[in-house]
Amino acid sequence: MGRRLPDSTLTLRIDPDVVLWARMRALRSGTSVNRLVRQFLEEYAAVPPGFWEGLSPPWDSAEPPPSAASPE
Repeated sequence: MGRRLPDSTLTLRIDPDVVLWARMRALRSGTSVNRLVRQFLEEYAAVPPGFWEGLSPPWDSAEPPPSAASPE
């Protein structure tokens, strides 16, 4: 199984009225703004194959990528 990076905290500056209306809408939908933002970012990060080709990895190049299986 691959190594997982620890969760990150994200701070955003958003108009208070937008946050209030988003929270009200999320509550009526049985969810939360945090869950909606997390879901959006997870879907946004799921890029098509080949997208990352030629880009440097966000981890130390001496380490295997987080999704690589560790040797047993």
